[in-house]
Amino acid sequence: MKQLNDLEWVTLATSKDKKTRENLAQVYRDKTCLVATDGHRIHLSNNLPELAPHYLSGYDGQFPDYAYCMPKNEIAIFQLFDYMAKDISNFLISAISLVKKMRLGNAAVTIERCGDKDSSLLFSITHNTEGIKLEDVRLYYQTGINYAMLDKFERFNLSAQFLVDALQGFKCVSICADDPNSAFCARVLRYVDSHRKALIMPIRLS
Repeated sequence: MKQLNDLEWVTLATSKDKKTRENLAQVYRDKTCLVATDGHRIHLSNNLPELAPHYLSGYDGQFPDYAYCMPKNEIAIFQLFDYMAKDISNFLISAISLVKKMRLGNAAVTIERCGDKDSSLLFSITHNTEGIKLEDVRLYYQTGINYAMLDKFERFNLSAQFLVDALQGFKCVSICADDPNSAFCARVLRYVDSHRKALIMPIRLS
């Protein structure tokens, strides 16, 4: 998988709808940050000299208040190291391709614990077509873990493609939550010893 620079990685989170969501279809420079959001996720890179906020393209519009959505009290629950992130990304890319070939709509990944005292995570693929199951499309992974927060971890669902995009090019990733007691809280990928951060809103599956 290609190593992306800050601008390339942030751009992945821009909206594809350039006609009706023009303000979300471009990268924004917010003082020391590059940031983009399509309304369902945020990619942020914070390592630049401070400048007045502006769109890189020169677009004259208002960028949404993304800071309001970012967790105020990040709590790291699981940690994925370099080889884990690569394996998980490769699994997700293969699963997304399978779901597309079967014309099952968009692929989602459910992330859950394997057992009450186990630090393994189960990544299983689901989709938005009723009546068809992909029970064998799953991956178990032993992870670094914050045992103090383990009992408060809830299973959650994310867009598989969004998770692939967020995982690109990092050596150590923490899966964090703002409020682990909430079953529908924002999930953040924080890159350890890095200036990048991604927020992905969980999705509900019927």
